Amino acid sequence: RCFIAACPSGWSTNGVSCFYIDPSRTPDRSTAQQKCLSMGANLPTIKSAGERDFIFNLLKNNPGISNEGVWLGLNRRGSSFYWIDNSYAGYQVWGHGEPNNFGGHENCAQMYKGGGNAGKWNDNHAAAMEQLPLFFVKNPWHTDERADFLLPTVEIKK
Repeated sequence: RCFIAACPSGWSTNGVSCFYIDPSRTPDRSTAQQKCLSMGANLPTIKSAGERDFIFNLLKNNPGISNEGVWLGLNRRGSSFYWIDNSYAGYQVWGHGEPNNFGGHENCAQMYKGGGNAGKWNDNHAAAMEQLPLFFVKNPWHTDERADFLLPTVEIKK
């Protein structure tokens, strides 16, 4: 017996994850993550070129997103970067001259939608001047107390 979880209506699927872009802007990275958590999701983690390409294509095809792009679930710890799930960011695609930790306070990251660094990342201050839109990612294979997170499901019997 196997259960296949489906993504909520309006979300895109890639592998076992669901993706959603909310073009409304958030005042800072912390608020962005809190809004993600309220929906049973997180800011995106990108661990392969395929995931990056998928997310970048969603951005390119969304007219509500400016060239500044969206927040990523990436955090600086010392001189290294870690994803919001505490895994080391082994796969990284930084824009030209990044990460530069400008001003000594750029401990978060964004993915650009357009311009010369389109699809690449920039380390940014958690309360960046640009109020970036939200990009939600959730994995329906993980358990969650919210019933709508796992519904609808399809049961497959042999």
